[in-house]
Amino acid sequence: GIAREGSPIPKLSSFYGKTYQGFQDPEFISYDRLLRDHLVQRIHRIFGIRLDPKTYSGFDLLEIEGLFKCKKSTEPFDLFIKMFPKYP
Repeated sequence: GIAREGSPIPKLSSFYGKTYQGFQDPEFISYDRLLRDHLVQRIHRIFGIRLDPKTYSGFDLLEIEGLFKCKKSTEPFDLFIKMFPKYP
């Protein structure tokens, strides 16, 4: 889809192609924070489920979203959310 004004997509695109020194790299932390915020908004918009961006990593949120897209209509969302460790 087309990024709407106020969407974090343009902000995220500034991180495309960058490499990071590790998970403690300040640039990676900024990227992951934006990614988490974007994904929890998108998951809420598409599935109506509210997740805390501080609870899961950006990569976990990508995986959660993918599982939600593939789940059977009879399967509860909680079944998939419980598979992921919570981050402090």
